[in-house]
Amino acid sequence: MPKKCNIGRTVMADFNEFARKLRCRFHFGNTESRGMHPFRQKSFYEQTPACFELENYLDLTKFELSNLDLRNNYYNFTKEQQLGLRSLKNMQDIIFSRNATSKSDKGGAIVISKKTHYIKEGLRQLNSIHYTEIQEPNLLLIKNNIQTQSNRMFDNGHLKQRGYKEHEILRNCESALNIERPELLRFKQESDKQIPLVFVTKYHFSLGNINKALRKHYKKLVRNAKCRELFPKPPMVAYSRHRNLKEILTRSVVQYEGLGQEPRCVGSWRIGKRG
Repeated sequence: MPKKCNIGRTVMADFNEFARKLRCRFHFGNTESRGMHPFRQKSFYEQTPACFELENYLDLTKFELSNLDLRNNYYNFTKEQQLGLRSLKNMQDIIFSRNATSKSDKGGAIVISKKTHYIKEGLRQLNSIHYTEIQEPNLLLIKNNIQTQSNRMFDNGHLKQRGYKEHEILRNCESALNIERPELLRFKQESDKQIPLVFVTKYHFSLGNINKALRKHYKKLVRNAKCRELFPKPPMVAYSRHRNLKEILTRSVVQYEGLGQEPRCVGSWRIGKRG
């Protein structure tokens, strides 16, 4: 949870991003429903001011957000627990990893293991018969293998035992095999639907009146005909959660010099990303 002194700055930074999106939608319309590429690079384009009604709404709403009553912050952990959590995170000889202890547990458990044992077990699994390094993708071979396995499951009666009917199995297999790869990679056009106004910010218990502040001057915004068409519904608030213990302690990358990574000097960082 952020400190009290950082709550106001966080909300103002998120509101500036919210205002930028509103101005872009005013000038360019609902471009999200025009079949844009799903892997496009995120734009930070700063648009020029829009109409008077929109700018007036943004100024009044920003004033309302700046006057929010931010109550004193509290922590779920004591200072000793925070120091202990920080020391656990900085330990280099142990690894906190995610592991599913049962079928219903989707990686919810945290397993503590020694770093050398963790790397040794990972290399053992990668060097087993269950993993094969692919030099280059062979789509035709993969397609034939999938077809062979599906036919074998059909001939052995495994699919029928699960309740699937024979004509449904044959129809779905034939339909899947007739679809070409370029068609699968093509972006699927969604129906033209109105994208709601969403103000995204980090959750904090003292931001309970933020939704009221966003809707207070909405009627002044829709006085403009174009704004009434682009923003037919009042804005809503979406809270993004903070990192939990699992995300704080676990790591997605383990530094291991045996994998060809050269050890870095202490105190050096990669450009653009610290650590």
